[in-house]
Amino acid sequence: MKRILSLTLIIALTLSLFCLVTANAQENNGLTYIKAKDNNVIIAGYNGTEEVLTIPDTIDSCPVTEIMYNAFADNTTLKKVYLPDTVTTIDYNAFRNCFNLEYVELPNGLIRINEGAFENCRKLNINALPESLEYIGGFSFHDCEAVTSLHIPEGVTYIGSYAFSWCTNLSEISLPSTLEHIGDDVLWKTVYASNPDNWEGDCLYYNTYLLDTNAEFLGEIHIKEGTEILSDSAFQNSDVRTITMPDTVTKLSPDCFSYCINLRNISLSPNIKEIPPYAFNDCRDLTAFEIPHGVTAIGEKAFWNCVSLSYIEIPSSVVEIPPLSIGYTEYDNSMDINPENQIKCDKLTIAGYKGSAAEAYANENGFDFKALDAKYKEHALPLLELSEEQIGTNQKTLAYHEEYEYYSDANTTTTPDFVLIGIYERSEMNNNIADFYGNYVIRSHADYFPEAIKYYIYTPASDTVISLRQAYSSSPEEISNIFTQGSIGELLGDVNYDRELNIKDATLIQKELAKIQFIENNHIGHSSFVDTVGLPNYIGDFNCDGKMDIRDVTTIQKYLAGIYK
Repeated sequence: MKRILSLTLIIALTLSLFCLVTANAQENNGLTYIKAKDNNVIIAGYNGTEEVLTIPDTIDSCPVTEIMYNAFADNTTLKKVYLPDTVTTIDYNAFRNCFNLEYVELPNGLIRINEGAFENCRKLNINALPESLEYIGGFSFHDCEAVTSLHIPEGVTYIGSYAFSWCTNLSEISLPSTLEHIGDDVLWKTVYASNPDNWEGDCLYYNTYLLDTNAEFLGEIHIKEGTEILSDSAFQNSDVRTITMPDTVTKLSPDCFSYCINLRNISLSPNIKEIPPYAFNDCRDLTAFEIPHGVTAIGEKAFWNCVSLSYIEIPSSVVEIPPLSIGYTEYDNSMDINPENQIKCDKLTIAGYKGSAAEAYANENGFDFKALDAKYKEHALPLLELSEEQIGTNQKTLAYHEEYEYYSDANTTTTPDFVLIGIYERSEMNNNIADFYGNYVIRSHADYFPEAIKYYIYTPASDTVISLRQAYSSSPEEISNIFTQGSIGELLGDVNYDRELNIKDATLIQKELAKIQFIENNHIGHSSFVDTVGLPNYIGDFNCDGKMDIRDVTTIQKYLAGIYK
């Protein structure tokens, strides 16, 4: 019902927009167009009969910047179209079903190719896309049979589902390192996906991306080392039973494990920051699950209809859990989102920390809650001159968390070399704190409770506790693992928060300075600092001069080139 209503709404909106465009459209040599409020021209349609069409860069002295949705859809006359470099967007279905279209000159300034833009253009052969491109929508080149090879340039961050599916002659493709999202079945029914040389075991890879898996494989899959991103629905509907994942994986996509009804065991990378929506939807054999520490968000219905799930462990780093995300199964009325009216898994136990989002979710939904006791608490508290009475849940007490365990020997899992302990001050006043460790910034967030945090290193072998500052000053090589492998600290200049300083960060700072894109969580509160020399206001303030400007972009570029240390 939801989908029918959504489709009806889309059709209604499209018709209303079409009527609006028709009423305001003007004509120029067979091209219908409208002028936007910013005096840019949007090409809305074409009623001419030419086989070769050149669209001008200006109409009425105004730049042509967009090809509107459905503008040339179903045109069977056009064979060649030349677009001016002023065009930045080709909207959805713009050339859909242009069955005789053989060539389109894509503009050098093109940024977005939206959903279905060239779908079913079977004679269209396009080998390369403009270097300016950032977004390729779902189904954008679906069923373009003439495409044999394709280079997607660096800078593209998004490729939607089925973008190149049924390009039945596509045998060679190059994907950029800048991708942040890959939709499901992007290369379905292509020569590339059918070539066994492009598969490793039961997985289809491209460099650091896992694109697809053999859905009929019943057994254990080891995702190869170096893989960073899993595509949407990478394992969807797979018969796989066990999945192991390397630490290099940083991002899961929505639906990536949904409908894996035989999945029983999975180990996630500790460097994942989000469990996306519907990630484990309908994993009916999954009985227990541990979310890695460092995950901060659980998406909508991430564990929907996991009917066998009886135990889930949620770290304190998770700050919010949406309704119906965990512990609910199928229900009759899909329009009803009230948890009280849904079918609930009454055997589920949620394990977490006192005062955390996990405890709040368990209490609000009536699930059993198990408090996770810290292993070294009784040893560490006396050394910190703290008592159990001071560790509680009310506003005037402290919270104790063991955040991270470090093992110098990867084969040893019994006793760690050291344990990172976080003491959270539950003060009534909001106290923003930033602390610098090399290029890393540890800060408390104004919207995170409790606010102020102090860190200590506990060494089980010697039964001693020292501050993180003391430990960092004496052995930065060892302690640096806390920042690179653990979940605390933000790398100065890392404005896209991928735990690396690279050219993407310099580009994002430039976009914010140009007011094209906003950097989230960029400001560093500094009512008190341990470092009193460099006091940056922003994570993007890489040169620590107290402001974020183009000098930071230049300094990052020099740093990456080895010029600036």
